[in-house]
Amino acid sequence: VYGGPEYETLTFFGSMCGVGDLKLLARASADANMYGMDTISCGATIAWAMEAKAKGLLDDGGLGLAWGDGRAVLRAIEAIARRQGVGDLLAEGSLRAAKTLGAAAVDLTVTVKGQELPAHMPQHKRSLGLIYAVNPFGADHQSSEHDSMLRAKPGSLQRRRIAELGEFGDLDLRDLSDAKVRFAYRSQCFYSALDSLGLCQFVWGPSWQLYGPSDTVELVRYGTGWDATLEELLQAGERRIHLLRA
Repeated sequence: VYGGPEYETLTFFGSMCGVGDLKLLARASADANMYGMDTISCGATIAWAMEAKAKGLLDDGGLGLAWGDGRAVLRAIEAIARRQGVGDLLAEGSLRAAKTLGAAAVDLTVTVKGQELPAHMPQHKRSLGLIYAVNPFGADHQSSEHDSMLRAKPGSLQRRRIAELGEFGDLDLRDLSDAKVRFAYRSQCFYSALDSLGLCQFVWGPSWQLYGPSDTVELVRYGTGWDATLEELLQAGERRIHLLRA
């Protein structure tokens, strides 16, 4: 009913909590989906709680949080969803929870603007790391295109789509040149426009998706009667980003 666990879910309930039992991870995924909880923030908060407990900073109220204990992860998900016991604290997310415990607990958190980081390493994807830092609602892996798309084969669908946003060249993942910053900015504006239009980013996007930037412009034209250009959509996306910051 609730689908199987995907990449982020496996990472946060699995790798970050030291759990390798796929059946338990599938159950954790189903429980989180049933309760409507984000598996990135939930899993990262549970992993933080495990470390805080191991360092003597957190009393888990009998949940038995420990690395590698998949059953403890399930108990924590339930407690967070129902705000029972220490789950009431963990439901606030890792940073807010840590602030109630003191500076040593805060030092264990990995967040931007209070939001836990996704499972994409910014030290390897430098433009993504930039977006993590400047995104108005914190670290997010769906607010810009990933650096790896600039390493796609010349002439491929990904490269042709990205070229609609600008010519950025064949840049290394760890590069953070002016061209890479421009790539981050242009793709962030496009993703922001997609969010405003209510379009799924697994179908619409600037690289590997089923429909690209020019398709999006056509959709807006046919659906609204507005003779929009891609630049106007990017400007609309930029305005949304500014409004979020305000």
